[in-house]
Amino acid sequence: MPDKCNVLKNIKIFLLAFCLTVPAILLSRLISPRATIDSSYIFLAWLPLCVMFSVLFLFGRRGVAPMVGGMMLTNEWNFHLPLPQAMVLLFCQTFPVLLVCAIVRWQLGARWRYGIPNQGIWLRVFWLGLMTPFGIKISMHLAGHYLAFPVTISTFFGTGTAIFSIVDLLSLISAALIFTLFFYYPLRMIVSPHYMRIFWRRDVAPYLAKEKRLFTLLWFATLATLLAVLCTPFETKYIAGYLVPVLFIGFTIGVGKISYPLLNFSWALTALFLLSYNRNFLQGVGSEYSLAFILSVLISFSICLLYMARINQRSEWLNRQWHSQALTDPLTQLPNLRALEQFLLQDAGQSVCYLRMENLEFLSRHYGMQMRVHCEREVFRVLQPLLLEKEKIFHLPGSELLLVLTGPETEARLQYMLNVLNNRKIYWNNTGLDMEYGASWGNIRWSPGNLATAVGAIKLAGGAILLASSGACTDPEY
Repeated sequence: MPDKCNVLKNIKIFLLAFCLTVPAILLSRLISPRATIDSSYIFLAWLPLCVMFSVLFLFGRRGVAPMVGGMMLTNEWNFHLPLPQAMVLLFCQTFPVLLVCAIVRWQLGARWRYGIPNQGIWLRVFWLGLMTPFGIKISMHLAGHYLAFPVTISTFFGTGTAIFSIVDLLSLISAALIFTLFFYYPLRMIVSPHYMRIFWRRDVAPYLAKEKRLFTLLWFATLATLLAVLCTPFETKYIAGYLVPVLFIGFTIGVGKISYPLLNFSWALTALFLLSYNRNFLQGVGSEYSLAFILSVLISFSICLLYMARINQRSEWLNRQWHSQALTDPLTQLPNLRALEQFLLQDAGQSVCYLRMENLEFLSRHYGMQMRVHCEREVFRVLQPLLLEKEKIFHLPGSELLLVLTGPETEARLQYMLNVLNNRKIYWNNTGLDMEYGASWGNIRWSPGNLATAVGAIKLAGGAILLASSGACTDPEY
């Protein structure tokens, strides 16, 4: 029975991948930008390569057969080649892709398909973006040396000029580096509609929040205006490729202020429009050498954009680490007073409870500082399961902890926590330590900068070891 379920599951995945691959390859070939060199058409970006990568990223080894089948049907639909030439063409298109993906899996491990824009990105750029195009072109040139192909596609197999082969190679590199994620994200959303919601919440919605909405809308409006100007069908000498640096500056400004998946998708769409509707963009470009230079510029900026995004991502990660360390006590690794201040800003009506270990100072003089840290962490570990949602424990300098409670019956809950602590010993080097605890609590109103004063009022209101009653509650206003 399990074997039958696995077979049905594999058949279902195959049909899903095949039904996605064939239309995607046909559509990608249809929208691939073209140009004419030496009276022969040439792709400026061969987008079926992006679809092949996307299918393998989504389905792994289960996507190999649908990818090969989709390419075979597409070749038959467009070229009607004899069987030997058709098989050789299919081999040249798919084998380098499969070989490079196998190498990447060997180097990155079983999770090579996950975290595509983040994990092992430079390894992916080298193998998927550079070595795959070289592998495809080398295999096609070798095939053209031994087999004859129709005139319409013979230039792709080495019969054309050297500059034709260079532009053809650049078209493969540009497709792999610029447009792979352009197809990967939509295909993944089709396979898993849940990912569409994740993509919206993670990469789109945060940049439409109130504090970032104006910049995001202005950025996209400016990008759309520049694209409309550069891709307009009206010929004018004042609109040409020299305006493209404005686009580069705009995307550079967007790094860090717009998520990289959304930025990459926008850049791919921009490059596709520039290469497809290129009457103004390529105005004055009268030679294939200029065309090769323009493709090289787009490829170079794509790598620079990725590099800037990675630098910004690492910078944000370091800022989060520094911010986290600023909110943490360096010895106990517990949240400190600064973290308490930020936590109290999130909600109102919270009770702040002061907990003191009375004899910890004396014991630490005998057993050392490590024992002190161990005791504070042990108390934190014991009390943590007793807290409700939106409740937290903070560490104060000395032998003191602060509990922020939001539930009802604060005094009874605090008394119960004290009873739990008093009935449990803390062991240090197989020695049981009898700790003495004192506590007080209160509701405070405070202003930024005066939190220490408000907390001090609760500390003084508690008195000695016994839990204070209603008289210990403070409601100072600072």
